[in-house]
Amino acid sequence: MKEVRKSRGITQQIAGFDTRYNIGKIEASRTNISVSTLYILGKYYEISLEESLRRMEQV
Repeated sequence: MKEVRKSRGITQQIAGFDTRYNIGKIEASRTNISVSTLYILGKYYEISLEESLRRMEQV
């Protein structure tokens, strides 16, 4: 997800403010997230849930 965020020119701070999630912890895999959170982040980054899951597997 970090690559998607960066490719869109969005900082962790902006993404965190917009979504109310700690993006730094999510990207560093320091917290577990639910499928619904992954879905919300996917919608925010304009990618499908399937693509979100694929990217999370790469972490």
